[in-house]
Amino acid sequence: MVEQYKIGEHHGITLLCQNGSSDGFSEECMLAVDVVPSSMCKKLADYQFISVIELTRDYQSGLFNEALN
Repeated sequence: MVEQYKIGEHHGITLLCQNGSSDGFSEECMLAVDVVPSSMCKKLADYQFISVIELTRDYQSGLFNEALN
């Protein structure tokens, strides 16, 4: 999980996949497809999501390697 967000009354999260793709999911979608975090990487606990472009750059630079492996 990269970020938690709220749009109107709807809550959601952005997930980063091992292949570098990312997508947003509502709480309802996460429950429907049984999305459950497997662990937390303390090194990245303070990561600040800025934009998908920055997320892609951070992924390409290897920032998430420890968390995704």
